[in-house]
Amino acid sequence: MADYKEKSFDFAYEIVKQIISISTILLGVSVTFFEKFNYLNNNWALITSWILFLVCILIGLFVMMGITGSLSKNSNPSIYDANNTGFTIILVILFIAAFGFLVFHTTKIMNYKPVEEKKEKVIYVIVDKKNESCCKKEVVNGPEKDTLKLSVSTDVKK
Repeated sequence: MADYKEKSFDFAYEIVKQIISISTILLGVSVTFFEKFNYLNNNWALITSWILFLVCILIGLFVMMGITGSLSKNSNPSIYDANNTGFTIILVILFIAAFGFLVFHTTKIMNYKPVEEKKEKVIYVIVDKKNESCCKKEVVNGPEKDTLKLSVSTDVKK
């Protein structure tokens, strides 16, 4: 076999290995940090990218087996055999689609702005003329909890 044909198989094999590696890394990172960045209830794009990355990994393994089979069965193998090119094209298309869905979901998260609830503030002022003290109660209703702030002052001007 000519030297350039060996190199073409080596390059094709390396490209498939890189696509498998990148798919595995992106799948692992997105699954690992899913809980930290899960702001949305609608994660269809992320789940679609996970499925496509898994399919990319499987098809990448089939392509590597096809390249190995082409080298072993033919005395004059070609990188353009049907078992090499067909699955390789599918692999590249699925990888681009999976990466696109992951980027789409990431931009959706980055542009997500939670709707803030209006905080209601109520202030009560109570004056006790007997003890000449003033008590101010402040109730803040917010998304976390209702809180009560109480401050007492003994300096009441008559």
